[in-house]
Amino acid sequence: MKKKHIYTLLQIIIFMGLGIALIYWRYKEMSPENKLAMTASLANIKWWVIAPITVVGFLSHYFRALRWKILLKTVDINPSTANTTFAVLIGYMANTVVPRLGEVAKCTILAKYEKTAPEKAIGTIIR
Repeated sequence: MKKKHIYTLLQIIIFMGLGIALIYWRYKEMSPENKLAMTASLANIKWWVIAPITVVGFLSHYFRALRWKILLKTVDINPSTANTTFAVLIGYMANTVVPRLGEVAKCTILAKYEKTAPEKAIGTIIR
């Protein structure tokens, strides 16, 4: 296995483990009444409502990525749809930390995976 693949696998394992540990820690600290209330709430979820909302939400991000992909072609960047979609999603995640950081993050991520200059991608975002 390549060193890069091992590094990626370790990253996934570490962050998944951290996430599971944090969820377990918070669950362990809950009172029995809160645990019962949480279980009751989870049992009452209307999945027939959640599923279409999730699909429509993802399609919104997907079409935004397609639109950005069209803009990127004007500066001679021809990225894959998957990389563009993931970059858009990472950009939204970065915006939750610092507003407007997402634009820089998605250009940087796309430049890394498409092996192009991030400055060209940033040019498609600045209005």
